[in-house]
Amino acid sequence: MGPGRIITIIVGAGIALVALALLIGGAVLTIAYAIESEDGGYFDETLDRVGTATAAITTEDVDLRTDPGPEWGLNALDVSVRLQATSVDDSGELFIGIGPEADVTAYLSGTAHDEISHITAGGSLEYTQVSGGESALPPVDESFWVASAAGGGTQVVEWDVAEGEWMVVLMNVDGSAGILADVTVGIQSGALLAVGIVMLIAGGVILAIAVAIILAGALSRKTAQDITTDEQAPAGQVDRAPYPVRLDAALDDPVVAVAMARQVVPGDSPLLRPHVLVDRLRGPDVHRGHRDSVHRSISEGHL
Repeated sequence: MGPGRIITIIVGAGIALVALALLIGGAVLTIAYAIESEDGGYFDETLDRVGTATAAITTEDVDLRTDPGPEWGLNALDVSVRLQATSVDDSGELFIGIGPEADVTAYLSGTAHDEISHITAGGSLEYTQVSGGESALPPVDESFWVASAAGGGTQVVEWDVAEGEWMVVLMNVDGSAGILADVTVGIQSGALLAVGIVMLIAGGVILAIAVAIILAGALSRKTAQDITTDEQAPAGQVDRAPYPVRLDAALDDPVVAVAMARQVVPGDSPLLRPHVLVDRLRGPDVHRGHRDSVHRSISEGHL
């Protein structure tokens, strides 16, 4: 197999790997959507128990600005967030709110609170402490929240993600210090199913192209370069030229040469004269013994 065909097959195999990755990714997204659709399509992550001795727990600034990209890119993903919080104290009342970063920062200015700085894959939290006063004004009295929930038991907030800079806040309803709660964060995308289907279709089409390329490389006719490469003689063997061939041969015995010449040359040809024939076949340097053997053969009637 020539190098050109080998390269074609390798390229086809590389494209096939890309197609398989798309097919696997599309299958995972589609199956995940089907499983999570029973819970509203949210993928939930339960955090370690959240607690602080201060008046509030906040996230860092969540920057969802699309600059310099278009805002429709974020809208096309159709992402929603769901926050669920349950107070460990059965009598406790919690507040969950999402608000503009600037307004939340101004609201908690001068109030001690913990800011979540890192969330590990297992749901563990790391905090940064911000110093200040012990308590804050009741958060339910503020009007800047874009989504919020307050009360006893499990509180749930669902918010359609929008462009901007945002902060999430967990507090007691009255703004007092001391919070202990179980929190679950969920996310969903309305584009998840569509993306999965597109990946499956694209993967199928690319895989078909890859198979065609591989078959073309494996079954295509040999080129002149392939033939030359395929027919190179292994080490130690005589190199054979491709067809048509020319056969070169020589007869070292002039007696045999004269006998064979008489089978193909007219009887009256001057070439059949022994000395002429020998000279023509062997040249002027023919050994004298060869000429003598021709003469003896003629005199004995063999030629």
